[in-house]
Amino acid sequence: MLAQYFDTTAFIDPGVGVFGDSPRNVAHGPGVVNIDLSIHKGWKLTERFGLQFRGDFYNLPNHPNFADPNGQRGRSDFGQITTILTGSTGRQTQLSMRLEF
Repeated sequence: MLAQYFDTTAFIDPGVGVFGDSPRNVAHGPGVVNIDLSIHKGWKLTERFGLQFRGDFYNLPNHPNFADPNGQRGRSDFGQITTILTGSTGRQTQLSMRLEF
């Protein structure tokens, strides 16, 4: 998906039995952006009856949420983001109308 999320040439093999100076779990992903919006409008039809219109919008900016990049040096996909987070869907819209009595 994302061919190179960070510069993989900045990481070298320190050698056998030698600790490197890079912190553990240094490869963090782009994070999660989730904006949901709900709007509704109500009307009084009579003293007893009312009508409500509602619009719900999930993932309004239609932003993909990617997982963390693969951080294991030596793998062929080191530094690449290959998956989208589970449950991350495209924009969804739900419209509804409700009669209240």
